[in-house]
Amino acid sequence: MIDTTELCQGLGISRSRLDQWISRGFLKPERPPVPGGPRMWDLADTMRAAITKNLFNQGIKLSAWGSAEKETVLASRLANLHGLHNSQAVLALFADFAGGPIRKRILPASEVPSLLCQETTSFLLLINLDKLEAELIAKFPALA
Repeated sequence: MIDTTELCQGLGISRSRLDQWISRGFLKPERPPVPGGPRMWDLADTMRAAITKNLFNQGIKLSAWGSAEKETVLASRLANLHGLHNSQAVLALFADFAGGPIRKRILPASEVPSLLCQETTSFLLLINLDKLEAELIAKFPALA
């Protein structure tokens, strides 16, 4: 576990940016803060924060993942991240048509080509979860 100060320093984001993402619903840590203490981040929450930061840094408008009524769509797509037994896990965020709902799949790396070739996929974003996990554990040994 790491605290918010460590997370912000390690990811290179400001505390106010992180707080904005949480308050707007773009990032929803599964571990609630302890009253009077710092918020603690486990590996899964840290991965969600890193993915949110990477999407933001790539110019992907986080609010575009939801609507004015439900801006928490991004956070819900990043819930339940998990690895795969004996295979590299890839997070795929995709839509079948422009402006369509963003869907999520965690799939083995070997299935990525078939997802790329689907005629209905008009938008596709791939994130190698195993690589991200290894990078975060190297950066934050307390998460191991």
